[in-house]
Amino acid sequence: MSTTVHKEIGLISGTWAEMEKLPSVSVHQTTAWCRAWKEATNAETLVVEHVQGGSRIILPLEIASGGLGRTARPLGTRFSNLNTAVAHIERGFDPEEFLNSILQELADHADLLQFDKTALAWGGQDNVLLGLSRVPSVNSSFQLELADDTSSTIAQLDRAKRMKVFRASWRKFDAAGGWHYEEITDPLSASVVLNQFFAQKEARFRAAGLPNVFADPSTKSFFNRLVISPEADGGHILRLHVLRLKGPAGQPIAIAGISTKGAYAISQFGSVDESAVPGASPGEFLYHLIVERLCKARFRIFDFGIGDQPHKRRWCNVETPQFDMVMPIGATGNAAMQVSRAATSLKRFVKERPVLYRALQRLRSKLPLR
Repeated sequence: MSTTVHKEIGLISGTWAEMEKLPSVSVHQTTAWCRAWKEATNAETLVVEHVQGGSRIILPLEIASGGLGRTARPLGTRFSNLNTAVAHIERGFDPEEFLNSILQELADHADLLQFDKTALAWGGQDNVLLGLSRVPSVNSSFQLELADDTSSTIAQLDRAKRMKVFRASWRKFDAAGGWHYEEITDPLSASVVLNQFFAQKEARFRAAGLPNVFADPSTKSFFNRLVISPEADGGHILRLHVLRLKGPAGQPIAIAGISTKGAYAISQFGSVDESAVPGASPGEFLYHLIVERLCKARFRIFDFGIGDQPHKRRWCNVETPQFDMVMPIGATGNAAMQVSRAATSLKRFVKERPVLYRALQRLRSKLPLR
């Protein structure tokens, strides 16, 4: 058995890139995702590698410093929708031995190991971090199981209502001059569309009195790096799907960022501009078109990501509970874990009270630092 802490992604990138092909590994723990976050934010990075017999586990982590010490957490977790270990497990694997070993190696670097937004099992494999203390995350994630065709897929939902909304939107877009849908494959075009997404989100957040989570230049740099990442193993780290009105300007009225890996697709973000054709539901229309494309390409899961929102309830037939897992490393870590648990409980309390949640979000949007 051996556990090694690497401070540079490149020192282990070959082994990591081979292991990330496993269906149990989220796109958020791929080398492309983590390298983009490291380069955009200059995050302090640790890649923990544990080898135990024929089993191998890689944990790509960043160190975040705060008032209660240093927290080791998944790289780029602020914008991830699902965190997993990069793990190949064989018979005889001892999870307790694994956890004791990595905590010992992390002692010089962090006071708390925190793995948030993670499921108990994923891709046919149990979470290797189940030995950590855990509490339910504030939000679940939501998925749509995809059939061989769009009709069969939507039949799992309220098909009559889905089709009614889709046809009504189509008529409104035709009356406005027509529509065009495309998946952006050119890196230069992708950067242009991504900037249009940022502008749409800024306008929507401002109108709602909410903080703009995409405002920071390092955040914009991170997503720009992702959209120009090359294709790997038949998947895309991030592809932009755009619904436009026809015309000289080709005005985008809905944009979605989709990652794909194997037979799995996940929506990372989305935005709409409803001012051009009021009441036409461009976001719902775009998701319908994306579902059609994914079905034709024989994808099996379309993950709408973490967070309980009305459109996810309308589109998804699976709800996956997620968990925040923590383990203290020393006395400082024990205090940090109690604070982390209290913060999760407070977030859940606020989220369950929509009026209070909206008031706090409006207050947060007015703060000079966000």
